[in-house]
Amino acid sequence: MMNIPSPGHPPQPPAGGAVAGRSAIIRLAGVGKQFPARKDGQPVEALSDIDLDVPAGSVLGVIGRSGAGKSTLIRLVNGLEKPTSGQVIVDGVDVSRLPENKLRAVRRNIGMIFQHFNLLSSRTVFDNIALPLEVEGAAAPVIRERVERLMSLVGLDDKRSRYPAELSGGQKQRVGIARALATNPKVLLSDEATSALDPETTHSILSLLSAINRELGVTILLITHEMAVIRAIAQQMAVLDGGRVVEQGDVFDVFTRPQHPTTRSFLAAETGRAPPSFVADRLAHEDAPGMETVIRIIFRGRFATHPVLAQVSRELDIDVNILGGTIDAIGGKPFGVLIVGVPGGRDLSERFVSFLAARDLDTEVLGYVPASAFA
Repeated sequence: MMNIPSPGHPPQPPAGGAVAGRSAIIRLAGVGKQFPARKDGQPVEALSDIDLDVPAGSVLGVIGRSGAGKSTLIRLVNGLEKPTSGQVIVDGVDVSRLPENKLRAVRRNIGMIFQHFNLLSSRTVFDNIALPLEVEGAAAPVIRERVERLMSLVGLDDKRSRYPAELSGGQKQRVGIARALATNPKVLLSDEATSALDPETTHSILSLLSAINRELGVTILLITHEMAVIRAIAQQMAVLDGGRVVEQGDVFDVFTRPQHPTTRSFLAAETGRAPPSFVADRLAHEDAPGMETVIRIIFRGRFATHPVLAQVSRELDIDVNILGGTIDAIGGKPFGVLIVGVPGGRDLSERFVSFLAARDLDTEVLGYVPASAFA
């Protein structure tokens, strides 16, 4: 059981992974953020005209490259920065208009998980987790009960008296997560929480965050530069580029039908969209006799698991050459990418593309390679 509300606070309703119809617990409306002018006299525009809703009980991931404005966005949500324009509303309160002395009550409902853990080296695991409760003046028995439950939640029962220097990176982050949950927040903000961890530890931390969201109903807003993190945990996503949201929506929809070039560049390696090197090195932009058309196929929807290539080979009498690809699931829905070579010239490749389009499969011609290249 993971339902561990602190005394005096009722348990959050379980999220169950569903967010449809839920009201936004975090809302950014027309948000812009400028920092003081540089030497040339021009202000630095970190964010511009951001509109973003995070449904209660959801996990929303914000992805962007360094300098895209991710960290500024998350600092606006917890009131560490004030927007130059627009509103930042958390749980019905416009934090952008609150004075510092009134932000403390709001921040009680907002937990923060940091990339580099931010633990106090002189305090034990128990004492690091207890710190937020001590700051708000909780009684010793309340602190003891809450911290012990949180240590159990994150799997650190046997580390209560250890110091940060004695812990692995994953264990430190588990302490950070437990500390972020100490005041029973409604919202968790994750600032590149897995960037400093190895892949196996990253997987375990993301699994823990997913369980916290699912079983405690805590809303999670995370920022990252890794599509694998978004795919593993988020239900909704937004793509930041140059301080603007260039694409947002359901994770499955964005992953399988990205609209913006920035999103496509993030996805190229993550979902197998790029052709393997032995194909890419031979790709030509112009068709010529004796060439195969290299086509990328996106398998999604009701035809995702159908034997479409067998059907097209049979009905159009085409010998399709499979050159690369991947099959996976996103949010429990099947999804696949195949890179294929289609011989026979432009007419046959256009018939091939039309056959797949009629079955709601997306295709893209990547170029042409000599048919003899793979003989």
